[in-house]
Amino acid sequence: MRTFQIKNMYWLCFVLSLSGALYAALQRTDTVQKTQFLPYNGKTIVMQKKEHEGMHDEREELRERLEWFEKMHRAAPGVDWRSIDTETRRVRQEMLLKALKNGRLSGDEFAGGKVEGDWREKGSQNCSGRVLLAELDVKNNVLYCASDGGNFWKGTPKGKNWKVLNDKQRFYGICLLKRVEEGGKPVFIMAENRNVYRSTDDCATWQPAKGIDGMKDGGSIQKAVIHSNGKNIAVVAFEWNAVSGSGRTALYYSTDAGINFKKVSTSFNNPYAYGQNHDLWTDYYSNTPIYYINDGKVMTLDETTGTPADLSTITGAPKGTNMLTGAKKGDKTTIYAYANATIYRSEDAGLTWELRSKTGRYPFFKTSFSCSYEDPNFLFFGDIECWKSKDAAKTWNKQNEWYDYYDNIKGTLHADIPGVFPFKRADGKEIHYVCTDGGIYYSENGLQTVENIALDGLNISQYYSVYTNQNDSNYVYLGAQDQGFQRCQNDSGNVLSFDQIFSGDYGHLSSSDGGKSLWAVYPGSAVYLGNAQTGPPTGSWDFKGTMSAWIPFLMPNPTNNKQAFLAGGSLTNGGKDSKIIKLTASGGSINATAMSFDFKKASEGDVSAIAYDPNNLNTWYAITSNGRFFVSKDKGSNWQESSSGFSGPSPHYLYGSDIYVSKLDSGTVYVCGSGYSNAPVFVSKDYGQTFTDISAGLPSTHVYAITANTDETLLFAATEVGPFMYVVEDDMWYDLVGSGAPDQVYWAVEFLHTSQTVRFATYGRGAWDFKIKRQPKRKVKDDGDTDPPTAINEQNRLQAQVSVFPNPATQGATLAIRLPAAALNGTPNLKKAYLKDASGRLLAELNVKPIYGTNEAQTTLPLNLPKGLFILEILIGNNRVGKRIQIE
Repeated sequence: MRTFQIKNMYWLCFVLSLSGALYAALQRTDTVQKTQFLPYNGKTIVMQKKEHEGMHDEREELRERLEWFEKMHRAAPGVDWRSIDTETRRVRQEMLLKALKNGRLSGDEFAGGKVEGDWREKGSQNCSGRVLLAELDVKNNVLYCASDGGNFWKGTPKGKNWKVLNDKQRFYGICLLKRVEEGGKPVFIMAENRNVYRSTDDCATWQPAKGIDGMKDGGSIQKAVIHSNGKNIAVVAFEWNAVSGSGRTALYYSTDAGINFKKVSTSFNNPYAYGQNHDLWTDYYSNTPIYYINDGKVMTLDETTGTPADLSTITGAPKGTNMLTGAKKGDKTTIYAYANATIYRSEDAGLTWELRSKTGRYPFFKTSFSCSYEDPNFLFFGDIECWKSKDAAKTWNKQNEWYDYYDNIKGTLHADIPGVFPFKRADGKEIHYVCTDGGIYYSENGLQTVENIALDGLNISQYYSVYTNQNDSNYVYLGAQDQGFQRCQNDSGNVLSFDQIFSGDYGHLSSSDGGKSLWAVYPGSAVYLGNAQTGPPTGSWDFKGTMSAWIPFLMPNPTNNKQAFLAGGSLTNGGKDSKIIKLTASGGSINATAMSFDFKKASEGDVSAIAYDPNNLNTWYAITSNGRFFVSKDKGSNWQESSSGFSGPSPHYLYGSDIYVSKLDSGTVYVCGSGYSNAPVFVSKDYGQTFTDISAGLPSTHVYAITANTDETLLFAATEVGPFMYVVEDDMWYDLVGSGAPDQVYWAVEFLHTSQTVRFATYGRGAWDFKIKRQPKRKVKDDGDTDPPTAINEQNRLQAQVSVFPNPATQGATLAIRLPAAALNGTPNLKKAYLKDASGRLLAELNVKPIYGTNEAQTTLPLNLPKGLFILEILIGNNRVGKRIQIE
């Protein structure tokens, strides 16, 4: 029973801390739009809302989205994948900073110099993604904002000269950003999913606070506020205990501007509300207490200790999501409380309360409820659209319909509102910034008019997929989160602008004719573009029945560009089967038929990725959401599961995300997916009958997609923690971030053979290219054949069997290297060991001493190593075996 609770806790906590619209999605009852396109007239095509019997409502769709994302990151019960990824990022940043300090990042060389390339940003520079927060530096006339991709940007107050500040350290779930001064110098205070941080170098690097330590097993910070004195900070956090399987809400307090925190209270009154029934507020411009609400019970925090003191109880307030906002005007403090879609007002600083309205609306984020500092009767509320009240929350008016944006991108708000943020300018006038899923807006007249200031240079696009026309690389296609299907028709070589052709969320862009036509998947539909270069969609199919993923995997038919295969689900409403769905475009419509094989019945999982063999188009491969692998010899009609399946580390928690089939070596298949409780990448050399772990050098993370260069001497992976490259001759993965790439979630990857370029799509910093200048050549025997498979098998066998311990280790520690007894053969085959950093740079050559009569050898780590992740590369005969070493 505890395992069930833990799994559900991780998903629910994720639901309440990751995506926008999530809590609102759990409450709304709007009907989801049916896929239907307006005539193409050069403007973005908007999907029209229609009542449609049998369609899921919007909250169910967003639940599916979040469940899909969580399922992809499968891990053993009690394994917190977000903490693993956070630590990976921390270690990388520490190593990069040290390399920069020592002058070792002058260029982008990897794998000990075997690979060299240049990183180039591709855009989009005009289609922004979600902005979470805004902060105005009035003293220096600078606007700061935080993106959903975890970056901080600054520009002018009207959005000119945007500059990213922390490309090498992405943060997750930013919920506070404030600038304070200490001794006349600026300090930025930031709160994100798990901790509070300080920056003294204009948001470039951040130091974590001490004392917030209750979220190691799971949970998230729900709200953080800073007092007008710039010193006192209060934090509400939901904490999870994986051992007991229970949750609680904790209140933390700092009196030294976020250097240290102390836990001042813990609430168990409703542990499964995940902190949503708690909130904090204080007027940042005036000296008010920090107010704290818990299910209608209002308190103030002692300024010195942070201890809550009861103030009042809002009679009749419904339990559920609680939020506070307000303003102090002169000597009068007005406070508003939101309690599960009902709004109350206090005009005596929280002592008494009156009911103002029952809105029926639920917030996009905990920051989506705010009040004017200039006029306490003027309020803002954000869900899908932005709402305003001029009469102290009695009545509400919608700023604009979400779809109005597409007719006036510059002057109309995009959908989904993380918040409206009022600020006082130096002249005392109040201005407002509205954060949306389509960038940030400026208004100086109380939102009577708004101006989109994210249309030039705020490069925070969130992409699921990328496809470049293989016949003419000027045509680049991207699938975005809430910014639709985007197209560029002229690659100038610079950071590009894109046209949003139609709205929505699109993934798995694919084509079998090089990009003349294109298939794409939207949550709830599949779309076909017969003329992808210049035309609109020419057909769509609304999902019928039950799909197994929010954006299911799509494989084009290699011999028929008007046909594709969806993985997959059931064409029956509520159906439990998981089949491949064949889609055929004909005229202006798409016909769908389910193929016969039921992967759910055969594997107890859903088919999650499919691929065909370019060397034999009759051979197809499939992997399921629980890591089971299948092969078909007749184009998907009949399937057989791998006879012996995965060898090496068991992939019990592998979610199959992608399959890459070699174009050069028949029978070679790579698969990737979740790698938190097992290896994330495997290879088969025998048509999927057996698999070997090839994850040396790759952190424990999720791998979304893999591809290869022309000679297949290199593999490239798009992962949750960045771009990685696998050098086949080394049997080793190398971190590709280097000096040029941003620290981001990399969702998709493709290889452009004509220009020898790797193109990545990130979920927060747009598309990026790695242009290869030097790479390994494919080794060929005299008869024209590649190296014999026996050599490859020996390399893989050694990789799986060699172990190093203790791991983690400490500086100067003696490491034991355990090998297969046959590999030693009396010790002469064990030659050398090399210590490298995570990007493959050689740090030291180590002496290795075999222990006579055993299958072990010893080596000693250097002193003065920083904490972090390293690679111990061991030379055994003609084979190189790499093992990750954690230094603590």
